[in-house]
Amino acid sequence: MIRWNHDIYHELPELRDRIDALKARDPQINRLIDRYHQVTETVQDIQRHRRPADEHMVTALKKERLQLKDALYTLLRMH
Repeated sequence: MIRWNHDIYHELPELRDRIDALKARDPQINRLIDRYHQVTETVQDIQRHRRPADEHMVTALKKERLQLKDALYTLLRMH
């Protein structure tokens, strides 16, 4: 199985400095990053067979992760 790294720093490497700067002072961005990491960890746990789940649940989580990433990208580019 191919392992992808979905850490926010790997997903948005060009915004690494901005992520670090805004994470500490913008509660909205901090909440989105926290949720992004929670969803990513859940998906990875499921994929490693640590947790049972059906494909619909995994698909929903992946969609949520993508929506979170898009929201973060938009907010980070605005600041």
